[in-house]
Amino acid sequence: MDDAVDPSEQVTRYLRNSNHMRIALQRPHYSAFMPRVQDGEISVFRTSAMPEAEIVGLGAQFVGRPDVPLRGHCNLLAEDIFSEGLNVEPAPAPHERHANIVGWATDPKNRIIARKLADKARLVAN
Repeated sequence: MDDAVDPSEQVTRYLRNSNHMRIALQRPHYSAFMPRVQDGEISVFRTSAMPEAEIVGLGAQFVGRPDVPLRGHCNLLAEDIFSEGLNVEPAPAPHERHANIVGWATDPKNRIIARKLADKARLVAN
């Protein structure tokens, strides 16, 4: 994988919590895009040109756990993330396609940004 994430790349956020999904609206809940408190990042995978079955398999292998199975995932373009002043940085562990959404401020504005990302994402429920 390239070191730089292209704006046209698809980025996938895997969801283990059903509260992160709005099934009726076919959208993730904004909380799926809130950064982790401990490091201010969001774990994602770069999934451009991958068939849906491979995206599901990647998540099952590297994100899902027996005690907390995946509920689904959501896809959006890297440019949607960049347009909010954030960045997608490759983080090739545990997999070469892994990356993190970074650049969050410690600010209540994060909720607004998370809502915008959720509105742009397409939900795929398991």
